[in-house]
Amino acid sequence: MSFSIENKGGTVLNKKKYLLLFLVVGMLMGCVSRNGPSFSDLHDAQQSNPGLIVLPINSNVVGSRLVESPFNNVSDFLTRSFPGSVKLGVGDKINIYVWESASLGLFTNAQKGVADLGVFQIADNGYITVPYVGSVLAKGNTIEGVRAIIVSRLSRKTIDPQVEVKLTQGMESKVNILGVVNKPGVYTLNSGLTTLRALIAAAGGVSTGLTDFTGITFSRDSRTVDFTLQDLLAGVVPDIPLVGGDQIQLVENSKSFTVLGSAGAQGLVKFPKNRVSLLEAIALSKGLVDDVANPQGVFLLRRERADFIRSLDSSYAYATHDGMVDVVYELNMRSSEALFASKKFEVKDGDSIFMTNSYDAGIKKALSVLLPFATAVSRF
Repeated sequence: MSFSIENKGGTVLNKKKYLLLFLVVGMLMGCVSRNGPSFSDLHDAQQSNPGLIVLPINSNVVGSRLVESPFNNVSDFLTRSFPGSVKLGVGDKINIYVWESASLGLFTNAQKGVADLGVFQIADNGYITVPYVGSVLAKGNTIEGVRAIIVSRLSRKTIDPQVEVKLTQGMESKVNILGVVNKPGVYTLNSGLTTLRALIAAAGGVSTGLTDFTGITFSRDSRTVDFTLQDLLAGVVPDIPLVGGDQIQLVENSKSFTVLGSAGAQGLVKFPKNRVSLLEAIALSKGLVDDVANPQGVFLLRRERADFIRSLDSSYAYATHDGMVDVVYELNMRSSEALFASKKFEVKDGDSIFMTNSYDAGIKKALSVLLPFATAVSRF
């Protein structure tokens, strides 16, 4: 039995022509390129890489990210929070004043109600010597601690003594602020300069005027923490009490993230503001390409601390030498819960966002190439 199709001109297109057509279709399907890994590719990678974890973006993940706020990063530095709690050291100079209730006291007379005992420098052994008080251990103590010792000892010799102690020069109570401030340099802690916000104000504020794009690196001993000036001013990060030796640097941030795959605009995207949500990041990349992207397969790639991942998934036991693991956050934009969660999920500097192709994108692409060829064959 023969196979033939008659066209308008009465000519016959035989079976070989159609076999050729189907052969071309197969070749095109095999040659259609993709923008990158598909939805299933990323999930399959989790099986071959024991350290990789794929987490869906939902209210649980976002809630945990909110708990892991900048406040937690600086909590170790909140060791003191009131004026007069600066630790004294060798070489520091303090001024001592005494008020007495009696008109004729140890230090005062009828015409003068306050006695200025003068300036005392803390000796190498850590002590100062005060008249009628004796030796007082000042090194490692605070202004308030020294004042309390003096009051206690004078109470045995005079009636209701009132004592004021002021730090006039601190050798070990200095902090250093550098970077994009108007007056960088070394500052001595005193009763009016005890917190980070006060120090930034004393340094004349940010020289660039761009508070939204200013980062702070705060170092104490061997510990360092990074956060933004905007977080500090908004109260997201508490006002850190300063300790002698603190090092503070303000830098101009230039944060960015990368967008790849079936996005309207691929490439490196700079943060237009201090905080950018995942949904905003997708909008900044001009969204997903219609008829190509898979709205169920938007992925964000990031390095995370292993202990944070274990707080989300207690079964995760993979350990790395640096305590960091590779994480793929998965956004299903067809889920209303996931969409709302993506409005709260913050993108970080250096994140990579990948938008996968839809399952039928390859077929559509092949058909778009095949259609002109098929039309030509049918007219042959």
